[in-house]
Amino acid sequence: MKNLSKPIRFFYTSQHLVWVLGLLLVLALAFYFYAINQTVYNIVERQNLEQELAVLSADIGALEFQYIRAKNAIGLETASEFGFVEQDRVTYVTRPSLGQADGIRGSI
Repeated sequence: MKNLSKPIRFFYTSQHLVWVLGLLLVLALAFYFYAINQTVYNIVERQNLEQELAVLSADIGALEFQYIRAKNAIGLETASEFGFVEQDRVTYVTRPSLGQADGIRGSI
């Protein structure tokens, strides 16, 4: 019993306890400063991304306006300039049906 109590008493002296607590305090402070640094970095990065998003949204709005203006400018006159002509006769294209629903057996 005396052999076991001697090493245990050695590891639990007040000097070792102070060093362990000091090391834990230093590690906690290092983690705290790291977390604060990452938080500030993420806030700044988010502000930059929001500014970039505002610029891109404005660009998209301008492009949509150009598209609508170009779409409204196209008419029969523009089509005739490119060689399109209006057809007198309209032809509809259909495909043959696969069957007929007679309602008796519910088949198609």
